Amino acid sequence: MGWSFTAPAGAEPAPADVAGASEAVQTYISATNNVDVGLMRATVCGRLAAATSVGTDEQVRQVMQSQRDRIGLAHIEILHPVELGSPPGQVDLLAQLTSEHHPQDPSGNGVNLVYHTEKVNGSWKVCHARNEGHLDEP
Repeated sequence: MGWSFTAPAGAEPAPADVAGASEAVQTYISATNNVDVGLMRATVCGRLAAATSVGTDEQVRQVMQSQRDRIGLAHIEILHPVELGSPPGQVDLLAQLTSEHHPQDPSGNGVNLVYHTEKVNGSWKVCHARNEGHLDEP
């Protein structure tokens, strides 16, 4: 079952929530690019927090470095809300990313990820990311 990108009536997130969620995603990408374990742990919640809490700082850093070496530095080309009827305090953002090892394909598309963000104790955090492929795919 695929995701619908159609907004139910009244489901548009508040501009301040979109801004906070967008900043969280940008900080998450920065932490990934810089292999910054402390910033990564401060920026995530949910599944991502569970994944980064296992092991020592050095073990997590090694995993992050390995992923960055494989993918390269990520760049956000497009970032906008995906209105899935999320409750207040939650915003899903679609990001089109390119990287050193995964540039845009010939049709100009990068990798499309949806980042699920939540406001936790007053701060926006990235809780999950899922690959959506190319949005023009059937």
